[in-house]
Amino acid sequence: MTKKILALIVGGFLAGCGGGGGSGSDNGNQQHGGQQSNIGTSHLFGNVENFNVGNSVMDYTISPDGKYIYAVTLDTSSKSKLHVFSRNIESGKLTKIQSLVSTDFVNGKDPLFNPQGMVVSPDGKQLYISASFGIVSDVVVPFGSTLLRFDVANSGQISYRNSMIVKDSYDPMYNVQMTDDGKMMYIGSNGALVSAVSRASNGDMGGILEIQKDINNNEFKNTRYLFLSPDNQNLYASSSSSDGHLYNFNIAASGGLTSKESFAITNGNSLPNDIEVASTGGRGMDISKDGKFFYSVGGFGDAKDSITIFERDALGGLTYIKNVQAPLSSDNAHHILFSSDAHMMVSPSQKYIYTYDEIMNTLGIWKRDTSSGDLNYLGQLNDVDSNHPTKLTASPDGKYLYVNAQEGFISYDLRADMDVKVTSSDVSVKPSQTFSYKLTVQNHGPSNGNDVIITDTLPAGVEYISSTIDAPAGSCEAIGQVVTCHIDTLFTSALYHVTINVKAPASEGTLTNKATISANQLDTNVANNSSLVKINVKNK
Repeated sequence: MTKKILALIVGGFLAGCGGGGGSGSDNGNQQHGGQQSNIGTSHLFGNVENFNVGNSVMDYTISPDGKYIYAVTLDTSSKSKLHVFSRNIESGKLTKIQSLVSTDFVNGKDPLFNPQGMVVSPDGKQLYISASFGIVSDVVVPFGSTLLRFDVANSGQISYRNSMIVKDSYDPMYNVQMTDDGKMMYIGSNGALVSAVSRASNGDMGGILEIQKDINNNEFKNTRYLFLSPDNQNLYASSSSSDGHLYNFNIAASGGLTSKESFAITNGNSLPNDIEVASTGGRGMDISKDGKFFYSVGGFGDAKDSITIFERDALGGLTYIKNVQAPLSSDNAHHILFSSDAHMMVSPSQKYIYTYDEIMNTLGIWKRDTSSGDLNYLGQLNDVDSNHPTKLTASPDGKYLYVNAQEGFISYDLRADMDVKVTSSDVSVKPSQTFSYKLTVQNHGPSNGNDVIITDTLPAGVEYISSTIDAPAGSCEAIGQVVTCHIDTLFTSALYHVTINVKAPASEGTLTNKATISANQLDTNVANNSSLVKINVKNK
């Protein structure tokens, strides 16, 4: 079954997408429009078993080298499968190379009953999956929470190795996080528990550490979703209930966890020293690459339908900055982050945040101020029809964004091709003669270019007079010999011109003028990012 999806190419910001301008306001007091467009193309890859509404991609992960995607699925009869896709690094296209039925793993038993989370080791040699129920030593363990290990061959295909009981009672386990050195794994649960599992260099799973109470000695509330800081010194956990919390743990050298702080989701109640944070559902958590800002999405009360922004200090502590409420959808019926299970991620360029709501099926883009951490909503795409996605993930090289769907994956190309050419109104000019440089700028796609900067460095002795740009809302300024022009969005196939009027120096010689162009997107062809033109100055 092949399914058509409303067309979109994402590039830092949604292709052809109109935005409700203005920066987000504290506690969501500012509303934004819900404009959108469907310029571009999106592709449904990896049509896993022609899934219908009853089949769910519970989780997926990309191998460290970006060559493979692993996905675990669950159907309405609680039968699970594990799928392996090879991934074309250049095109981003996925091809299924393996599909395993859970009952085939060990003697017809079912070790993947209700799988929820998965993680691949840093060296790409092992894959681990958390599941409610499971097997250990070929014996079905009822009401057990289990971590399963699979070994990964050089071909990317996997084979089941063994399992271990993390908790011997019914306590559904959710996503799994692994430290960069591969020595520890952390698992969230549906109950009052966060588990830490040690891992040996050969992939063997070791001892289990459990933590059940926060810094205030209160029991956790549904710590389903975890997020490991880029520096691996903090683990953050969020609740899945309206009376839950956002928890912050310190990670010791041994891998053990110590409660550092917690923030309440108060559901409208005013609790002492608590703030309303957007962490309910909690799949939407991320930290900027520099580690300075923490973001969570979802929430109740004042934080409902919002992204909460925290400043993060050198020790991983969080200081609340603000809640930025999501804009309304195109029909003004709901906010685009309407459900508590909304998702988000900071873009590979660090200049944007992508959000996805599994109920509204809305993909949104937010411009991110890298200095203050603040967010400005730019645009959205509704009705992408991805059927309740659970994850947004970028490829390791930052070229593609993947969203899982009940019928496979949607892949968005995040790249653009900025092109600049510079010419002169004259091949040869007299000393002190006025003439002009003309820059032609274009984006060959596939995605729109955002925050496009065109720079022209005038030759020494050339006197700047004036400059113009014909791009909507484009601007130019000159400082010394450098003329800089800015275009907010350079749409695919758009073509604009910059004209720089100058005066030649009084002496003869050869003038070399250089122009460059850049955008926030990865560029598919850097060879056309600069251009030179030479002019002779001589008495005729």
